Amino acid sequence: MKNDCVLGLFAIKCRYLKMFEYQCKSSPEVEFAEYLRKNIEETNIYEVNNLELECYFADDNRLLIV
Repeated sequence: MKNDCVLGLFAIKCRYLKMFEYQCKSSPEVEFAEYLRKNIEETNIYEVNNLELECYFADDNRLLIV
């Protein structure tokens, strides 16, 4: 997804992080990704297509590989 990110795996200047306010309209990951795309120049956003990271979800034991 274009507007999704793995929270905890990002690097950002503190001033941008302090300005972010979660609005509870969608998931925190989606809102944070949208915020970054609106407030940081596109040339300064670097995406990694495969992190080789396994996420286990406790509520239903799903496995997501990102």
